[in-house]
Amino acid sequence: MAISLGAVNWKTAIGPIKSASLTESVSPSTNPRGMVRFPICFPFPGFDIMRFLPILALMLIVMSAFGLYAKAVTSDDRFRQAQAALEAGDPAAAVALWRPLAEAGDPDAMYRLGRAFMYGDGVVVDYAAAHDWLGKAAEAGQAAAQKEFGKLYDRGWGVDKDLSLALEWYQKSADQGYSEAQHNLGAMAYFGMGRPKDLAQAAVWYRRAAEQGLAVSEFSLATLLLEGEGLVRDPGEAAEWLEKAVAQDYAPAMLNLADLLFSGDGVAKDPERAKALLNRAATLGQPQARFRLGLLALADGDATKADPVGALVWFTLAADLDHGDAVAVAKRLSQGMSSDDREAARAQVVAYRKAHPIPR
Repeated sequence: MAISLGAVNWKTAIGPIKSASLTESVSPSTNPRGMVRFPICFPFPGFDIMRFLPILALMLIVMSAFGLYAKAVTSDDRFRQAQAALEAGDPAAAVALWRPLAEAGDPDAMYRLGRAFMYGDGVVVDYAAAHDWLGKAAEAGQAAAQKEFGKLYDRGWGVDKDLSLALEWYQKSADQGYSEAQHNLGAMAYFGMGRPKDLAQAAVWYRRAAEQGLAVSEFSLATLLLEGEGLVRDPGEAAEWLEKAVAQDYAPAMLNLADLLFSGDGVAKDPERAKALLNRAATLGQPQARFRLGLLALADGDATKADPVGALVWFTLAADLDHGDAVAVAKRLSQGMSSDDREAARAQVVAYRKAHPIPR
């Protein structure tokens, strides 16, 4: 028969009796969740533990939740530390922080670790390891990993090139709203890769990604609108999308918007802003922008307005970026110059290279 709690003199009942712990001391290495464990004691024979089962169950639920919360906080801390390491230029430290989380099955950590192996960020490029980690994360439904996993098959990196598999994984990622995968589906539809060429479908996917603010998709959608491919030609709307991409410092969009501003196609003419866009694109390493600035310096052959030294500077800088035509034009222009003009151009080129190193 159970003894009533009200009849117990706790000072005398508990004192001389040794409690029997139902748990053992647990070290941090064997208690990875950091859960707090309490001994359950029976102060005397015949103690009615059934009356305390609801309280015990509640305690276990609270302790379990506490353990999961502690684990989540620890994971968040590691991700924050990894991000700080990346911002400090130490991707190897970020990899070291992601690895234990990935090995514990965290899909985001598996994605980041796989991507590090894919591009050699903090580790040596290892496509087999990239395939392993990205595959696990992709199977777990991580959208960014699905896109990168598809890219391995798209490019044939560490695997046999398989555009059907690439499309399958891009589709899974795009269906979750991942903009980069949506753009890739648009590109594959545009170029007819792994599927029939479909300009209308390309426009659909480019628009979905552009509406999420992906600069390359804003540029690509604008290109379709300018060319009237898959869509009715609309230079005005094209200019709007190009402006959005330019606001993100996307150099190819600067070049196309400059063309519209020079011609007045769909927008008001503004040659000064067009030149400013070309100059900005040139500093970002856009070879065609540098070549166009060289042509502008020649003033369409008008000797009274031409600046041959300035033109040689821009053609030389375009040649730095392997612009094929620029190499030949710079050579011909240089041959017809005085030594003083060539030296002046050389000095300007050296100064520009120092002020605006080629982006890597």
